[in-house]
Amino acid sequence: MTPDGTFGRAIDTGDGTFVLGPAGETARARHVDHGYGRRYCWTGGRLYVQGLPGNDAWYLLEPGDHWRGPVVLPIPAPPEAPPFSPLPALVVRGHVFVEATGTRCTLIEASSFQAAQKFMDGDNGLDAHFSQLEDLGFNTIRVFGMAQNLFDFHPLRYPSYYEQLPVFVDFAARYGLRVDFVVFPDCALLMPALADQQAHWAKVGAALLPMAHSVLVSLQNEADQTPNRMQTAAFQPLPGLLCSHGSNGSRQPPVRPWWSFEEYHTNNESQWWREPHNAMEFEQGAEGITASHVPMHVSENKRPDNDSVVSHFRDAAQCAALLCAGFCFHSIPGRTSDYLGGHDLACARAVIDGMHSIPLGCQDGAYRHRADLEQPNAGTTGERAYQRGTDTVCIAHSRP
Repeated sequence: MTPDGTFGRAIDTGDGTFVLGPAGETARARHVDHGYGRRYCWTGGRLYVQGLPGNDAWYLLEPGDHWRGPVVLPIPAPPEAPPFSPLPALVVRGHVFVEATGTRCTLIEASSFQAAQKFMDGDNGLDAHFSQLEDLGFNTIRVFGMAQNLFDFHPLRYPSYYEQLPVFVDFAARYGLRVDFVVFPDCALLMPALADQQAHWAKVGAALLPMAHSVLVSLQNEADQTPNRMQTAAFQPLPGLLCSHGSNGSRQPPVRPWWSFEEYHTNNESQWWREPHNAMEFEQGAEGITASHVPMHVSENKRPDNDSVVSHFRDAAQCAALLCAGFCFHSIPGRTSDYLGGHDLACARAVIDGMHSIPLGCQDGAYRHRADLEQPNAGTTGERAYQRGTDTVCIAHSRP
């Protein structure tokens, strides 16, 4: 147990097991407020959990895994939260991002497609979801601004949609998470008229401008897929915001002309963990490819439910950290903005490990393919090794 009077978040993993602390303390019990409590506290060797907003009562875990309450508690007041410091703005410096302070930065992103809708619906499970991503080491979330196929989220059904967008971005920033906001998923189903799309684009830009330091904006997700088709050439970047013209489907060129940054997807590829190298070629240039010389973000990758090999996630992230400006961990819980567990969690940790294995100073080095470090006769499925500059810490490996 944690020491008496220690406060923390109560997180339900879905089976009635509450994960209670940094050392992995757990208690099993029936749900409080449909599965989530706001906070927990150990005191006198007993566990108390507070209800959701709107229910300030505290409940005591009794023998037999039942809650009793509301109860009056001998619990000390929780410590004052430290003042919130806004995230530094991101700026583009050549093919990478840096913070306005000059600190190097790469996007360590996780899919959280439904987060904006859940926030607008008042779903306080986001606290647990964002806390987990922050604790793991992610610094960005990829969020859908509308959807029809994966979930039902239509901006016109939310009267305060535009007013809530900057509040949502601020909420995520309090967990150290920038928001990569994708404006038009499924727009052919939800908002097919160009005039409506352009008006919505302008309103989103105006709403997010006050939070420009904590947000990136993407016009479209996989624009070459039928539900997402739109006249991408009819749009311009939003003033004052870092904007991507959007992504296309797996291994397809990004939507061009490029804007502040570009996006590349690898989710359907058999050897997807090597694809950051292909993504780099759009930034750096290659035969038949015009170099953009703006940051390239690998913004959707194969999910853990489609790849059982944890090391693939580490290798993909390591290659992206060396060769690109960002990498997104994609998962089924990421679609619905839910807590990660099992194989998803193991792969998420591998991504963080891979991203942190490459010093950001390596980003400035010239690229080299290190065939001499690869297994002999590697063929199409063998090892690949890449390097930037001359420092040996700036080498990434991609293994079968």
